[in-house]
Amino acid sequence: RMNVSRSDNDLFSRIQQGDRAALNELFQRHYSRLCNFSNSFLHDRLEAQDAVTDVFLKIWLQASKIEIHLDIVPYLFICVRNESFARLKRYGKWSASLTNLDDAEAVAAPDQDPQRDLE
Repeated sequence: RMNVSRSDNDLFSRIQQGDRAALNELFQRHYSRLCNFSNSFLHDRLEAQDAVTDVFLKIWLQASKIEIHLDIVPYLFICVRNESFARLKRYGKWSASLTNLDDAEAVAAPDQDPQRDLE
């Protein structure tokens, strides 16, 4: 069996063409790390899993509109950070997680606003 490793950016290009298998592969490849990252803000494993799943759903639904100006992986982390923060605000837990902003800034790219792409 030949195993062809596809880059994450190649997978995203395929997702933009409607390839569900590519979405599943990208999801499986990064789900665990993204959940851990989200959980560092939310302190709730199930909520973190929901946040990550929602990010992938939004990406799937709006992939054709998204322009990635950097690698897809930092973009995923930025989207998960934004979704996690939105959930904290929604549930009134925002101030408790402000100490984690330094962790998020280490991943975020200042010239990229993925939330704008997902709206």
